[in-house]
Amino acid sequence: MRDTIDPNAPFDARLNDVLGRLRQMEGDFQADIVSAADAKLIDRVLDQARIAVEQASEQHLRQIDAALARMVDGEYGYCANCGAAIGVERLERLPATILCERCCR
Repeated sequence: MRDTIDPNAPFDARLNDVLGRLRQMEGDFQADIVSAADAKLIDRVLDQARIAVEQASEQHLRQIDAALARMVDGEYGYCANCGAAIGVERLERLPATILCERCCR
């Protein structure tokens, strides 16, 4: 019997990677601050990066919620476009996908 697919795993990994990179950038930037103008620019860039991470996180959560709703409705694992079964390999890579390989092209 196959292990249960963790629909959060790919999203968690991507989010942790982005947050790690953001923290590294923030540390690098703070170490190299030369002037107040530079600090303001860095703060603005970091704010934009944080907003982008938040938006991506919210998008991933919406996708996960939609996938969970499809599970409850018995529609998870079937293409929303053509109705064909979505391959297990694709679902393991993209657990929140709504399209089969053929329809996503």
